[in-house]
Amino acid sequence: LTQPLNRQPDRAHKNPLGPIVANPGRLLELPKGFTFTIIQQAGDPLDGGFQMPEQPDGMCCFEDSNGHWVLLRNHELGTEAECAKYGYSTLAFPLNQFPTPRYRDQVYGGVTRTVLDPAALTQDFQSETGSRSKAVVRSNLVLAGTHQNCAGGMIGNTWVTCEESKLPGHGYAFITRPSDTTLVAPRRIQSWGRFVREAVAM
Repeated sequence: LTQPLNRQPDRAHKNPLGPIVANPGRLLELPKGFTFTIIQQAGDPLDGGFQMPEQPDGMCCFEDSNGHWVLLRNHELGTEAECAKYGYSTLAFPLNQFPTPRYRDQVYGGVTRTVLDPAALTQDFQSETGSRSKAVVRSNLVLAGTHQNCAGGMIGNTWVTCEESKLPGHGYAFITRPSDTTLVAPRRIQSWGRFVREAVAM
């Protein structure tokens, strides 16, 4: 037999970062001394005529030869019906004009790329908190037509994005690169097979 532990609520516990400061009408409320800046939001224009998709998820940051930071970012979106179910917009592809090249039609997941000037980003954080960032140099779709891009993993100088999907023909991992300045043909890793893939680890 075992004796139950005599656990008492820890009423003395406090947030070590300090109390949250009220910030009515703003995007975030943070502890005193913390700031944030808005880099991008869904619906923002991208190079190539498309718009920033909703539902960002796993991502990875690289540094390019110019000293810029290159963010490769998943968007965990599915079919049009799935987007409607969870209240996500398909605004990235106005009038259902799916980008080319793409993996599959009628599927809204993928990867975007955003190039940031780190000096400008530092200035953003030193300005009024919650302001719109001036650090974005360029931004574009990298991968389109994939399903439920959840997490992934950094392998060498690539971001491997994963489909957390049971949809037929999906459930694969795809290679994207910080040098992908335009939408590229999907680089599916066939040898890894397909399953409901959350992420990769090396």
